[in-house]
Amino acid sequence: MDNLLGEFVGTMVLMVFGCGVNANMSLAKSYGRGGGWICTTTGWCFAVVMGVYTSVALGAPQADINPSVTIAKTLAGVYTWDQFAATSIVQILGGILGAIIVYLAYLPHWAETEGSKLGVFSTANACGNQMTGFLGEFIATFFLMFGIWCIFSKGVQGSIGLAPGFGPYLVGCLIWALGLSLGGCTGYAMNA
Repeated sequence: MDNLLGEFVGTMVLMVFGCGVNANMSLAKSYGRGGGWICTTTGWCFAVVMGVYTSVALGAPQADINPSVTIAKTLAGVYTWDQFAATSIVQILGGILGAIIVYLAYLPHWAETEGSKLGVFSTANACGNQMTGFLGEFIATFFLMFGIWCIFSKGVQGSIGLAPGFGPYLVGCLIWALGLSLGGCTGYAMNA
């Protein structure tokens, strides 16, 4: 049960900080408007770090906070399919709550902003081609999972492992690196 609470609240925190940086960068009359891609990728880096810290603090030892991570771990035998379903559902619900919180936090900005505001809560292919968008997300998701497994491998951790709390910071840096290197194609949702 703690695992589910941790995944729910951790995913909510991820979305508050992540969608929050998207809103801050794009909504009219926000002080952060136009801050640029480096602000977006940095915001998502720390969104992941804080989401993972929250998830672990509330009892989720895995702290996936992303259904892509959960399904990869299920395929690797970490979770049963029932655990995958329950974990993914609470992650989705936590993500919805986080998005609602961002919507409320920026409530007056929505009416002030002309044009599409969809990018605050979703990603899209910058070139408009669905197939290359999928390919870009697939590649980014692959490197997300590959990077996570490398960070937590015995070869990297050594015999004593990483210092407590350092792993989430490294995963945040991985998110930052992915955003800077592969995020420009689609906004890097990494849920392919």
